[in-house]
Amino acid sequence: MPGVIDTETIEPIAPSEHVLAMELALVVRELVTILGGPNVAVIGGVRNTSLVSDWMQGKSRPKNQDREMKLRLALRLARIVGRRFANETVRAWFRGADDLLDDEAPIGLLAERPHAEIQKGLLVAARAFVQSVS
Repeated sequence: MPGVIDTETIEPIAPSEHVLAMELALVVRELVTILGGPNVAVIGGVRNTSLVSDWMQGKSRPKNQDREMKLRLALRLARIVGRRFANETVRAWFRGADDLLDDEAPIGLLAERPHAEIQKGLLVAARAFVQSVS
């Protein structure tokens, strides 16, 4: 029947796709819960957390699309590491040097480099961290 969707044949949404479909305010809110406002500010490229609060409330957005994509990527990473570890460990992973990232910290890469350049390496590093400590 035209216009009817067979829900049994629809694949479940992967966590990464869910993050891409979320409203930015919800992405930021979850990131603040996991990483804290100051870390989210660093990823978002701002100096103070009042802008992060504005993002959480939907009053404003980061200044460019790349920053938004990095916030979404950060939430994907936090969820990957957070499947196995508490928020304290997730925060430590974001701040710590990682040998798969040439001894750079994930948060530094998110702050400094373009999204397209860092996405794959960060996802590999997060998954490897979870598997190596299992």
